[in-house]
Amino acid sequence: DGKKLYFRVIAPNGDRNIAEASLDGSPAQVLVRFDDAERKPFNPFFSTDGKTIYFTLGSHQADIWIMDLATRRVRNLTHHPAGDFRPAWSPDGQWIAFASDRDSTHPRFPANDFVIRQSTALYVVGATGEGLRRIPTTETYAGSPKWSDDGKRLLFYSAALESVAGITGAARRGGTTQIETIDVNSGEHEIVTSGPGEK
Repeated sequence: DGKKLYFRVIAPNGDRNIAEASLDGSPAQVLVRFDDAERKPFNPFFSTDGKTIYFTLGSHQADIWIMDLATRRVRNLTHHPAGDFRPAWSPDGQWIAFASDRDSTHPRFPANDFVIRQSTALYVVGATGEGLRRIPTTETYAGSPKWSDDGKRLLFYSAALESVAGITGAARRGGTTQIETIDVNSGEHEIVTSGPGEK
């Protein structure tokens, strides 16, 4: 309804929390606290109906969590030892798309390099935590999914293995990514950009 903001706040002692602020200027309030240094919430977003927010919680291992705004109860949606990132709620409120490295092949580039590259793919899961499935994509790295207005397609960025090191991690050097769309039911996809550079 355009009246409130939800965001991550870092307390003076270093705790990361989810807070709510009204746009009328009244003081912000913390909705949920996480005092474990390894449990860092980030990227809170609204559900389609505005009754729930969802966010990623974790550091070395990240899961997607959901908070009911009326009760302030939180629950872990994905429960997986791999990392789950960048959730996006479908327009009908039934599905959440996200990127995850749960099926990573632990690629190396070049092939004899010491460093294992992160490799993520796209997944969707029901808002209740059921119906998890992987969305097939063509490149090594797929991330930041967003839904089309009709809820039939996902928009995301993709990268080949040789670009992954340059677009992730603290020492970003740049690389080439493309924007793609994919039909979540048929798997039909289209690359909508071309050329070098990050999209």
